[in-house]
Amino acid sequence: MPRLLSILLVVYGIILALSGLAEVFMSKYVVDLIEPGTMNNSLRITAGLFGAVLISVGVWLVAAARDPYKHLSFVKLAITVCALNIVIAIYLIARDYAGFGGFVLTYIVVDLVFLIAFLLAYPWRVSR
Repeated sequence: MPRLLSILLVVYGIILALSGLAEVFMSKYVVDLIEPGTMNNSLRITAGLFGAVLISVGVWLVAAARDPYKHLSFVKLAITVCALNIVIAIYLIARDYAGFGGFVLTYIVVDLVFLIAFLLAYPWRVSR
């Protein structure tokens, strides 16, 4: 299980870091995937700050993958990020801030798959 947990942390960390880089350097394209034609300076600033958070979390998840049992707090962080991403995406759809299109649906599915995988690979007995 530690090997599976390490692989999950690396893959999810890379996905988060790449998503963060996209938020920083391609924010107009990312916003247009969610809601075309709504890009403004406030969204650019928000996307840049959000991208910085994604990059830093992604880097630390990859670093924690070297010894996931020693760094269980980062595994818990990954679980929390997955869960919150799903809840927030559903909230944005429910409030009609984002459409239930391909990008948002993919976002939900990817986080749901990782959430389930992290929960299954989590060392419940070791963490007590």
